[in-house]
Amino acid sequence: MLGLDQTQRRTQNLALGQQQALALLAMNSIELREHIQREIEANPFLDAEPTEDMDVSRFAGAPSGSPPDIDTIAEAKTLEQHFIQQLPFLRLSARDTMTAQAFIGLLDDHGLVRESDAEIAHISGQTAASVAEIRNRLQRLDPYGCFSRTPFDAMLCQAVLAGEADDALQAVVTALNAEPDGSLDAAAGRAGLSEAEFARYLAQLKRFQPFPLSNFDLTPSMLELPDVIVHPGRNGAWRVDLNPMMFPRVRLNTELYRRMDAKLGVEQDRVYLRATFGRARALSNGVERRGQTLRRVSEVIVTHQSDCLRIGFKALRPLTLRDISERLSLHISTISRATSQKTIATPVGTFLLKSLLTPPVSGSGDMALSGSAVRDQIAQMIKAEDPGRPHSDEAIAHKLAEAGIDVARRTVAKYRKALGLGSTRERRLRRMAPV
Repeated sequence: MLGLDQTQRRTQNLALGQQQALALLAMNSIELREHIQREIEANPFLDAEPTEDMDVSRFAGAPSGSPPDIDTIAEAKTLEQHFIQQLPFLRLSARDTMTAQAFIGLLDDHGLVRESDAEIAHISGQTAASVAEIRNRLQRLDPYGCFSRTPFDAMLCQAVLAGEADDALQAVVTALNAEPDGSLDAAAGRAGLSEAEFARYLAQLKRFQPFPLSNFDLTPSMLELPDVIVHPGRNGAWRVDLNPMMFPRVRLNTELYRRMDAKLGVEQDRVYLRATFGRARALSNGVERRGQTLRRVSEVIVTHQSDCLRIGFKALRPLTLRDISERLSLHISTISRATSQKTIATPVGTFLLKSLLTPPVSGSGDMALSGSAVRDQIAQMIKAEDPGRPHSDEAIAHKLAEAGIDVARRTVAKYRKALGLGSTRERRLRRMAPV
């Protein structure tokens, strides 16, 4: 008797309008303008609508005087210029800025800086802990994950921003970095995971880009003309506006379509005419949907980061792409497209929209803290400890847990090392040593 294997497959075919909307959402402002201009030149049913100017000069970090000409901004630039232009977002000191520029000079063709923190510390004259912190901040620039030392670190950075990284995934990356011969069995053992668990985390990691510059198009960014503008509103609220200069609108010439459709007698010509008009309508709707999605995403970010927009990045609260996805009931890939290469002008400066996203280290809801906040607390605990009885990493983790901050012991150890602070034994010996 023959057996029958029945397989059910489900495929998702996106309509023309959906495909158009997703493609437009991923474009930066220059790409959008160029795309629309090409479509207007090729499609008789599309007309450009004039855009209105919006003054952004009153915002810190925005240019003063008249906005620069878009054609001037769109001139080609080097990769080095692309990153140097973003450095003001990080609010680095003059000394740290010089170290950041050293990092930029060491970038390879894949977007990685393979030199160790100790090697760069020797070059810059900074401590390895300071260099590690600067590298961590540089990894948040566009494209995300650049300046990582290894491809695995780059993928982990992107997973962190997507809200998909946990301690186990970080342990997997640490284990992979420690196995230069690429032995997955040895890496699984080093990470303390079974082969099945390790394979699952490895598959999760492979969804991200190991070489951040491999698919990166060096299109000039529009920092001088932000996509989104935030205004202080009433009762401490914020008003989010899209910059009309960065959102060229198109108008459908339906009258021309009706006249041409009425005159054509050959069905084949009418089919072509309708297809052309359909593409024009898809572009018009797509541009409108792009603006709506970017506004909704920006409103969530601005509301969540209200304190940050008033007093600066020291008040940055944890927020990931997944958080926004859940609040708006939109796919996480849609949120990623909406925030990629988009800029926002605020009273405290003009930033990449993604720079206002940061993953939580611990806790949930109002108790969630960013990595920098947890590092600060660890530093304060160690500074205030009894020199004769310094805290162990486990004790610090326990004290943080009592304060509602759930951090694993190995996470405490990682942050302690990044701060340049020794182990319990090293701190005790250092303080016992004669001066």
